[in-house]
Amino acid sequence: MTPRHRRSALVPLLAVVLLLLVAAGCSERRPEPPAPAEAEVAVEAEAAVVDAPDASLLALVVTPGAVERRVSVWQDRADDSAWTLALTDDSYATRRLLEVPAGTQVAALGAGRYALREGWDGARLRVVGADPAADVAVRLGRRPGPLAAGEALLVRGDPGRLRLIGVAADGRAHPVPAPKGLSEVGGQGAVLDGLAFAGPTAYHRSDDGGATWQRSVLGEGPGFLAMRVPGAVPVVLEGSDGATLFPLVAVWRAGTTWTRTAIHPGGRAHLTTTGGWVGADGVVRVLATRWDAHETSGRSGVWRVVGDRLERVASDQPRVTDVPEAAPLLVEPGARPAVWVAGTPGTAWRSQDDGAHWTRFATR
Repeated sequence: MTPRHRRSALVPLLAVVLLLLVAAGCSERRPEPPAPAEAEVAVEAEAAVVDAPDASLLALVVTPGAVERRVSVWQDRADDSAWTLALTDDSYATRRLLEVPAGTQVAALGAGRYALREGWDGARLRVVGADPAADVAVRLGRRPGPLAAGEALLVRGDPGRLRLIGVAADGRAHPVPAPKGLSEVGGQGAVLDGLAFAGPTAYHRSDDGGATWQRSVLGEGPGFLAMRVPGAVPVVLEGSDGATLFPLVAVWRAGTTWTRTAIHPGGRAHLTTTGGWVGADGVVRVLATRWDAHETSGRSGVWRVVGDRLERVASDQPRVTDVPEAAPLLVEPGARPAVWVAGTPGTAWRSQDDGAHWTRFATR
């Protein structure tokens, strides 16, 4: 066979080989795109909770003296088993999202760090920050001692059997002495206070971080409701049973002795409140609604407690404050207390002049 004939014979064979190669290439399964990392999936899920139009803002925690450093606590309306924290050091220009069990308590430390009691049972304690490098595990010692400067207060246990824990930014922690029977407790720095409802309702207060406590009996019976009011002086709001909202009946103030002042709304009206604070002038303010006799309409807003009456405070943000559901998210202690209330989704409002003027802040 001549070279020319050999080349002619190879042409069909090469064509067949080429067709086989092309077919193999066409039938070869293309590689799947890489699956997103678990961390990316978690962040997307947490963002879906926090950024949902109907997300529920449960709480707000601010670093003392650094309002740009704060944590908002969110709950998915479709799933109440877990909450999501949104932490920031720059007013939410950037943020860190962290899923935690429902019931988690967040308490502010310095330098943008926060102590966490995770879940209702508090099985895990840790310190976290907007920067994950700040995270440390909590090491709980056995020796009790008063809450020291710079420590955060965490609470463990069921109402009536609460145990207090002081946590430092480096993760060291210790039990804080507390009276038996506390059902709720709060405070910051050296001033702690709480209520006990077993038997007669009693108010407990410590001005030295829990080293010593004073007890005052306020009332008895299941119909006696009480709500603590944050402030420099001890104040308790008294309510009565039989309403979904907290019915404001009287204000208790501590001096050399406790005094009770019944609040008169006028006519056949009645009052409900979501909470209050002691203002810079020592006067109690409440977010409250004055309902008419038939509860068909009410007048809501910020009110000053003057004697046995309420005087309305003119607010420059009535759409935020003058609604029945307006409630204090947080009261920052100090000579001029700062009060926060929730606004439209993704916002909160802060007042430094006892409810007259409000400034909007992002919460996510």
